[in-house]
Amino acid sequence: MNLMKAMQLDLTAEEIAAIDRLYQTTKDVRLRTRSQMVLLAAEQHLTPSEIARIVRQSEQSVRNWLKRYQ
Repeated sequence: MNLMKAMQLDLTAEEIAAIDRLYQTTKDVRLRTRSQMVLLAAEQHLTPSEIARIVRQSEQSVRNWLKRYQ
């Protein structure tokens, strides 16, 4: 059982749609990964450690990027 809390991201539907469009269209790998982190947190309410495993980044990197969207 994962005891870590998901970071709460309160994004509007428009913001999620904009990030999803960016994720779908960008050719910049770093920007795509960052967009994916935010989408996983906002839509699936995953914890930073779960997101880190999916995107193959450190948990601290995930936390840093998610804090920018809070």
